[in-house]
Amino acid sequence: MRQLHAADLELLKTEFTAVTAHTQASEEDILDLRQEVQGLKESILQLQSSQANLTSRADTAEDRHRQVNIKIRGIPDSIGITELPHYLRRLTTSLLPHIQAKKLTFEGFFCIPKPRQASPTASHNVKVRCHSSTDKALLMTAVRGKTPLTFESSQLTFYQEITRNTLLWRRSLGPVTSQLRNAGIEYRWTLPRTLTVTKEGNTKRLTTLADADSFLRALGHPTAVAKATTHSTSHAWDPERAVTFTLRGGTQPEAPT
Repeated sequence: MRQLHAADLELLKTEFTAVTAHTQASEEDILDLRQEVQGLKESILQLQSSQANLTSRADTAEDRHRQVNIKIRGIPDSIGITELPHYLRRLTTSLLPHIQAKKLTFEGFFCIPKPRQASPTASHNVKVRCHSSTDKALLMTAVRGKTPLTFESSQLTFYQEITRNTLLWRRSLGPVTSQLRNAGIEYRWTLPRTLTVTKEGNTKRLTTLADADSFLRALGHPTAVAKATTHSTSHAWDPERAVTFTLRGGTQPEAPT
């Protein structure tokens, strides 16, 4: 009987040793897997960072290419593709009567396809590519500060064309630009994606909302920090805010900022 119990005890010891060894091996495997998972997480973060960097660089390159582009909304459907160059010429001549038509040229234009649900008589959205940044600046300056009017009985809306990602980035800084406008501080958008303010000879730049506190403090507006960083996103400024104008009477329309 004692020999039987001793044999059972020895068998239990052997099995316990085997289980212990298996447990240790499993723990080592789990540790290795955790290290591999951590390595994969770090690799994913690096890839995401690289992707974000490449996307930002691609958007910057595209935004630079689009710097001479203007998006016009509201051109009548009756203006066909063959009539559009003549319509644009009449428009620019009305906007800039002091400049000879031949001195301001377009490299091309593109009619944006209408949505399927749009009315057949809905107005055109047209992208216009100016010959140079100077030509584009002349056109945008010509509509700056005017109130909504009409051109040839149609209401026209002008936008600076930018990539969607840049548009979303500008919207994310809406709380900051709102505070700047309320404080009467002029700002401008520069490339690569930067909100730039020059005040009293000093230039300050902002690229992310996370740096809004220090950015506003540097501009001498510490009391506006809390409002700028906690402002409801539902009221964020839309960087595609329209410049709407007409050319017969009235004051000048406000240009998009």
